[in-house]
Amino acid sequence: MSKRSRTLYKKRTWVKVKSLINNKKGHSLDFEEKQNGVFRVFVQKGRSQFFVNLFPPGFEHVIGISETNDADYQEFIDTYQSPIEDNPPAELEHELDLITGKTSPKWAQPITGDGKVRVLASHKPIIPGKESWNYFTSEGDVCTSGTVGGGERMLVSCTSGTAMEQVDLEFLNNTLPSEYIYIFGGAVMWENAGWGDCFSLDIITDPTPVVPKAVADTIPLSCDYNLDGDKVVQTIPGSGTHALGGMPVFVQNFLHAGTWDLDKVAMQPVPNFAGTGEFDWFTGEKLMGSYINHMTVYGTSMQPTIIDGTESAPLPYGYKLRLQACNNSNTDWKVWGFLRLYRERLK
Repeated sequence: MSKRSRTLYKKRTWVKVKSLINNKKGHSLDFEEKQNGVFRVFVQKGRSQFFVNLFPPGFEHVIGISETNDADYQEFIDTYQSPIEDNPPAELEHELDLITGKTSPKWAQPITGDGKVRVLASHKPIIPGKESWNYFTSEGDVCTSGTVGGGERMLVSCTSGTAMEQVDLEFLNNTLPSEYIYIFGGAVMWENAGWGDCFSLDIITDPTPVVPKAVADTIPLSCDYNLDGDKVVQTIPGSGTHALGGMPVFVQNFLHAGTWDLDKVAMQPVPNFAGTGEFDWFTGEKLMGSYINHMTVYGTSMQPTIIDGTESAPLPYGYKLRLQACNNSNTDWKVWGFLRLYRERLK
């Protein structure tokens, strides 16, 4: 057992124990009644428990008994016992470990003995009604079959004469809206990178599928949308040039100049004709952002370079990751790595 999980018991005099409950921090006094009327009176201060044993009058030949024991004992009975019994110190809830059947030790409680809140930093996302697990991978999923893993590998090989190489990592969130995927970090390695070479890990959104009217009329599908360039906009139902061919992919409009909003209760799209919406739909891929933007590498590094964030970020429906290597040195080199994710399903 590590020292961290132990309570440190420190024997003190009755005067010292009383002083701990009368100081500015106001630690709570508690007691245990032993056999033959003996009281073990204590104050918990963090992992340290300061205690004194008080013996009823008449006890003799007790090693370490205080000369003032009888008066101390009576003072405890008269002044402290009843108030503690009437208002016992609040017990902090212990989290039960379902595997070992044990409760958490004192140091693992959310509040320390002197009232400070313990904080455990975690990347783990809070998903109502869901659970998520750590998932470390160097490959995407096979979205066509709904298989976890088995997809494209997170590695790129550049060759002389090629300016850029890339690979897309798709996960099941790309085709299943109910699939929760969160990324919180990863690691990269490289070999023989030249001067000026770099790589990025970009967030790419898939196109929103649309069907032109000539085809939609034969299915049939209602043509409720027009195209403004590659942007999909709502029009009078049935009077548009295109129909939706599948679920739309919501692309964040950070300027709030989008054509769509999302009812996050009903999870339904809401057209924004004023052009102040939070989202847009596009018929082409869009660069949503970059987790890693043109990170410069040089030489060879077989030791994983850990890239970690302070929080996890979701990959919504229709979002994927793109590892892109820029071959600025016009030489042969490689970059590869793995991702650290949270996801609901591991298989």
